[in-house]
Amino acid sequence: MAKNDLQISEWAHRAKAGERDAQHQLIRVFHESIFRMVWYRLRSHADAEDLTQDIFMQMLKSLSRLKDPARFRPW
Repeated sequence: MAKNDLQISEWAHRAKAGERDAQHQLIRVFHESIFRMVWYRLRSHADAEDLTQDIFMQMLKSLSRLKDPARFRPW
């Protein structure tokens, strides 16, 4: 597991425990790539922003169901 993956796993573990700083770190790390993926499909900046926000809100609501923080990236 790469160093970056270890850090993401640690943040995911802490985020699952409710640590807001870890949640913010995960959002910071994945925001650009998620936004790009969504924008590529929608071709609307405003809609991509809205959907990206929805994706992260759903992620925060679902963290309790994350079984293995080391698998956060594909989850």
